[in-house]
Amino acid sequence: MLWVWMLRMVTYDCWWCVLIRGLVLWFTRMRRFGKAKQFIQDLDGLSLLDVGGADGLFIEGFRRLQVFGVDKRYGVDVDQGIPHEDNTFDFVTLLAVVEHLHNWPFVLMECHRVLNSNGVLIITTPKRKAERFIELYYRNHKHVQYFGEEDFVGVPGFKLEYYGVFEFGLNQLVVLRKV
Repeated sequence: MLWVWMLRMVTYDCWWCVLIRGLVLWFTRMRRFGKAKQFIQDLDGLSLLDVGGADGLFIEGFRRLQVFGVDKRYGVDVDQGIPHEDNTFDFVTLLAVVEHLHNWPFVLMECHRVLNSNGVLIITTPKRKAERFIELYYRNHKHVQYFGEEDFVGVPGFKLEYYGVFEFGLNQLVVLRKV
């Protein structure tokens, strides 16, 4: 039970608590990025759209791939649509984004629209059981809903190519291929 006490201590606003929260957030982002990158080929002529990437950290790591990003913080609300032409991208990523969306079925249809034929949509999202842990280190998070594997089976226009969990089963990785 020592670890529970230690996690509760992180909720206080002392300098080392802020540091620990920052490290936890950084670690989870890096794990999420690493899991997603396993399904992306960094090749000349291919393109990637990162939805909700905010600071662009994820797309910075690609050298040959043509990369683009959209984020609400920069005036693009994907709940209203993705401002790109049809059949533009080989890969679209929603890394820790889908749980924040109010109209997620519409956004997945928009991802389908902007993906090339046989394109790949990569999603990471926390599981419901991660909620209590997230509250310990990330105040005021706004998750609209949580998902499970069953929510990604039979998504119109996509075939579930891969489903897996990581970070002690608290997060999930979903790879959907456009059909």
